[in-house]
Amino acid sequence: MEHQAGILRSFLAQLERQEATLKSQSTKYRTEKTFPSKIAEKQENIKKNRYKDIVPFDHSRVKLTFLTSKNPSDYINASFIEGVSGASAYIATQGPLPHTVLDFLRMLWEYDRLSLCYCCYKNPETESVTTTSPVTMSYTVAKSLANMFVPN
Repeated sequence: MEHQAGILRSFLAQLERQEATLKSQSTKYRTEKTFPSKIAEKQENIKKNRYKDIVPFDHSRVKLTFLTSKNPSDYINASFIEGVSGASAYIATQGPLPHTVLDFLRMLWEYDRLSLCYCCYKNPETESVTTTSPVTMSYTVAKSLANMFVPN
């Protein structure tokens, strides 16, 4: 049992080092503008970002293709993430705001995403059910370092 605990401690230490590296890279990319995010910083798109300091890079952002007269914008705060099946294997996005729920659902439909993993900081007051009218999504807390919430 002690051996397994040592392996787990080693693994957690490795994750903490990787997290520190990712945070450092993220800060560097934002401050040095290594990858531009001009589309996300446009005045009409700022209100669509839940977190003003977390925006998609122009080269990897998800573009909505079905435009309407009510919503002529292709912007959503979402990025493609590379996986073993290709450059757009996954989509990382922020939880939708009340006025971006339809964009969020359009994205899921347009890009045929049937699985959704919602990652955020744990909020003990709202972890059981998050309601964003007209859609209700319920989440189960996964016990992990990432404070991951997975839809039921």
